[in-house]
Amino acid sequence: MRKSSLLLILLLLCSSARAQRIFSFSTLEATPIAMAGAVTARLGGLESALYNPATISRYNDGFEPEKLHISFNINPAAAIGYSADFLAGESIPGKSPVAHAGFLLRGITVYRSPFTIGVLLGEEEFDLPSAGSEELFELRGTPERYRSQGFLVFTITPRVKVGGTLSAYIREQGIHAYGASYGVYLEPGPNFNIGVFFAELPDGFSDSRRFLSGVEDQTVNVGISYEPDRLTLLTFDVRNVFKEEGDRTLEARFGAERRLNDWLCLRAGTMPSTQVGDQYYTWGIGLLDRHIMTDKRHYFRVPQFMLNYAMVQKRTDKVWETIHLLSLTMEIG
Repeated sequence: MRKSSLLLILLLLCSSARAQRIFSFSTLEATPIAMAGAVTARLGGLESALYNPATISRYNDGFEPEKLHISFNINPAAAIGYSADFLAGESIPGKSPVAHAGFLLRGITVYRSPFTIGVLLGEEEFDLPSAGSEELFELRGTPERYRSQGFLVFTITPRVKVGGTLSAYIREQGIHAYGASYGVYLEPGPNFNIGVFFAELPDGFSDSRRFLSGVEDQTVNVGISYEPDRLTLLTFDVRNVFKEEGDRTLEARFGAERRLNDWLCLRAGTMPSTQVGDQYYTWGIGLLDRHIMTDKRHYFRVPQFMLNYAMVQKRTDKVWETIHLLSLTMEIG
């Protein structure tokens, strides 16, 4: 009954699609986008490296491993992507080895207090299919436009963390450019958190993260989060608080997350669209916290849901423009 109910929820969410649809098997953005990208002060897993790297978190205070610990993030949907390539007549062996690695193995994380070091592979860039597509979902194969990034997090105190990333922007022809980001995470009071990150995108890619994520080149972004109880998180982000060059437009983003149990998490948010005056509304779910499969659940600070879905909607000319994102990952270690 529980599985049937969850499947019904997903189908009902998908049934409202009307225009501009995307279905990606190679993105970790489903969790952040379901909260309208308001995650600058939200502790999370590997997906946190896409925004504020200082918020990458795993262990509760006092439960950090005394020895070096390594974990691997696997993408079980890789076979679906390869099938799409095969059906499209593309030569799978002709793909870049980096593309193969990034699609099958999404990331590697090394923990040794007070450091967290790792790499995120093959994060697909958003590239919407045409608005006139009649299909509910457009099936994607292995990504051809993506970025991979390394990250480093240093825990100064249990309430203060700093982090940074170095990203490689990759196309079919190889690495095109490099970018970086730097972040800070603070816990100034009970259940109240602050996050700040600075994004530096390479020349020619200054708008590569503008759509949905709202991340612009050489900008400072600030966020706060509040936990009214241990299962609920409310977030608020402001994009472009400071910009080194050019005009800036402040963006307010709101997000919420409610964990019902170890099987289901609900998310929602709202954010401005790229068109002035329009607003995106976001919804999403997380299914199956991987920590329920271990007897050391109390070691971990944040849940790690293995299946995450996000839907983004905007009302356009009496039609709902709808975007779908799906993240499916399994952590080993």
